[in-house]
Amino acid sequence: FGKALLQCLACMLPFLDHDLIDNLPYLTASTISIFPMELHEEIMNYLCFYILPFTIQRQDEIGNESAASQSVAAIIMTVFQYSNNAAHHCQLVECLMALKPGVVKDILCVIAYGTAPARASAAKLLFYYWPSFNPNLFDRRAVLVKFATGKVCYDHRISITFAVESPPPLYLCIECANEICREYPKQKFNDILRPMQPVSMVCESKNCKGIKDKQKEPKEQKEEDRSAFSICFSSECTSFNGNHPIRYCQACHNHRHAKKKKYNDPDKDNDGRSSGGGGFGSAFGGHYDPMSLEERQLLGRYGVWLLVGLCTPNKDTPVEILGRLLSMLFHWFHVTAYCFDGQAESALEKLKTEYVCTWLSEVMKTHYEVFISCLLPHPMDYVRVGGHW
Repeated sequence: FGKALLQCLACMLPFLDHDLIDNLPYLTASTISIFPMELHEEIMNYLCFYILPFTIQRQDEIGNESAASQSVAAIIMTVFQYSNNAAHHCQLVECLMALKPGVVKDILCVIAYGTAPARASAAKLLFYYWPSFNPNLFDRRAVLVKFATGKVCYDHRISITFAVESPPPLYLCIECANEICREYPKQKFNDILRPMQPVSMVCESKNCKGIKDKQKEPKEQKEEDRSAFSICFSSECTSFNGNHPIRYCQACHNHRHAKKKKYNDPDKDNDGRSSGGGGFGSAFGGHYDPMSLEERQLLGRYGVWLLVGLCTPNKDTPVEILGRLLSMLFHWFHVTAYCFDGQAESALEKLKTEYVCTWLSEVMKTHYEVFISCLLPHPMDYVRVGGHW
């Protein structure tokens, strides 16, 4: 029954009203909470191959973002909550990154407001797909997904002829696509985007511009110039990487996409409250979750990596946002001071000495008064975070 329902939803998509189409991605994702675990893979395949590609990129009459696109954070949260399979999580995130810019904001939203399992998975994938937040991250997971499909055909006549029980489009392996091409030589088959390979910290272009432009620079400068800046999912670029998404340094990105829209770097987001502030608060354990105290406190290290990686203090930083982040950081220092033994304590102390203390020193240079005000017995309202506040 469950598989038949999923097939019915995918087949009805072209005939639904706009409002119903916008609700279909979340409706499909929500079935993961009621269908048995054996159907979770089917749910993810229908969601990523038959529903999301035809709903997320839709726009209304005046060009505004569709409701389907705005529900991405809820879709991620639902899948992360009810599926324990890391391959499903990677499949969903990579599908969304290929369809929508700024998925990092949706993942931060899950970290800020999601349930404990969803937040933990979102934090791990955030640092897996965006390792530039912390180049020396010592517990990255290399999650790989097995994949066999190589071609896709969008002609509904071919889909109806060769896959009666599956809705369009038709996904095929290379051998099956070649066999159909012999019978229909004029039929067009598109390459399908394969799962991302283990995330690289440096540019994956074989003709990296970061090296060529700096041949006379020291080796350290060359490595910095080759640091990964963006991930490209376009067919023009992925064709150079075996149809896998490819990471570019800034020089290669600018060279390849000179005529395209400027890359939306998450580091340049000025809205600290919506994209960064909430995520840090939740990662530091601001809300109660039914998980052990030690697990919640260890989860706070992801918040620390985000803090020191994205929130570089300067003279123009709003004191309200900086004060709240400082207060959360001091509270994290307090709750992790005497709670761990052995390996966990060593990892946290290494994090504090190598990253946090340096960041705090920079804050003191530009916002000494804000730094001191967070340590007072009666601080300002905007820094009353955690503890008895």
